[in-house]
Amino acid sequence: MRPQGVGLLTTLIVLAAVAFGIGAGLEKASRTGSPVVHREAAGGIEPGASSESAVPGSEVVLGFNPESTPLILAAILGSVVLAVGVWLYWRRPAIFWVAAVTMAAFAVVDVVEMVHQVAEQHPALVLIAAVVALLHGAAAAVAVRLTGASFGPRARETR
Repeated sequence: MRPQGVGLLTTLIVLAAVAFGIGAGLEKASRTGSPVVHREAAGGIEPGASSESAVPGSEVVLGFNPESTPLILAAILGSVVLAVGVWLYWRRPAIFWVAAVTMAAFAVVDVVEMVHQVAEQHPALVLIAAVVALLHGAAAAVAVRLTGASFGPRARETR
């Protein structure tokens, strides 16, 4: 029988993934302005044209756009896969370490996004980023707690 913490961790991971997806969708929908078109003349870039990304307000970090749709979908899919892994492989402590590190990293990114949304003055997105950060942080805490619990055959011998 699975310990209660495994169900809680799985639920927190899935809820965080759903909330993250909602927040990312709302952020994309809230952007205003028309996309910047990249045009090149025979001698290079036309004066006044921008070589920036076609998404207004997008930024590039380490060579990629952290708000790109494929990256957002990969984060959501990765979270769901992690939740399934926790559910299926709960007897192996390594899955809890992977979950703890992943959820803690996501929580840090969520706090950075929350600060960014405060600067952009988007209160609804600030709230969503805060909720997602709390869910990721709670999942990390539960995962760390579960790393200390023993569920294997030796756990029964020591009790």
